[in-house]
Amino acid sequence: MKRLFFVILFAIATANLYAQYFMADTVKLNATYRELLKHPESKEAQMAYFEAFPNTWMEYIVTYQFVPDDKEGRKNLYSVGHKHMHAFEYKLNLIPDSLYYKKLVNIAIGARKDADAANYLQGCVKDHMINHSEEILNALAPLRKGHRFEFWEFYFSNIIAEETIEEELNRLVELHKDCHPEDVQMMKDAFKYFYNGVNQSSVSYLEAD
Repeated sequence: MKRLFFVILFAIATANLYAQYFMADTVKLNATYRELLKHPESKEAQMAYFEAFPNTWMEYIVTYQFVPDDKEGRKNLYSVGHKHMHAFEYKLNLIPDSLYYKKLVNIAIGARKDADAANYLQGCVKDHMINHSEEILNALAPLRKGHRFEFWEFYFSNIIAEETIEEELNRLVELHKDCHPEDVQMMKDAFKYFYNGVNQSSVSYLEAD
C-alpha cells in the first residue's frame, strides 16, 4: 500500500513538472505568424498571433530557448525567436492595451537574465516601459507582491553597471512615486540586488566582490 502511494505521488509530481514546462503550440504559432506578415493590419490576424504566443515565462523559454544538440532546429523555435518577438512587440497595435500588457507582464514574471530569448523579452519590456509604464503598472497592480517583485527583478537584472539603467530607475521613480509608492519601493529593492549583481542564468553564478 505504501509503495502504491509513492508511485501515485511520483506520477502526480512528474505530470505537474511536464505541464509546467510545456511549450506553446509551435504549428499554430508559426501559422499565425505567417498570416500576420501577410495581413499586418488585420485585427483577426493580430489577435490570432497574440493568442498563439506563449503566456508564461516557462512556456516562452521552452519554446524559444537554445537547445545545444538541436543542430537542425527541430525541437523548438529558437531559430525564429527574434522574429517572433519582433512581431509581438511591433505588429500588434490593434490589441487593446489592457490585454497586451497583462500578457507581457505575465511572461516576464519569473524570467531570468540570459542571452537570446530572455534578452529579446527583456528588451521588449524595456521598450514598452518608455511610453507605457503606467499601463504596465496597472497590469501589475492586481498581482501579489511576490509576483510584482519578480517582474522588477527581471526588469533590472544586468551583469554589468550601465548608466542608462541607473537613469531608467530614476525616471520611473520620479514618474510613479506618488501614485505607485509600493511598486517604486519594489523597483528600488530589485535594482539594489539584481542590477550589476547577477550573471546570465545559463553560464554560472558570480562570487561576491
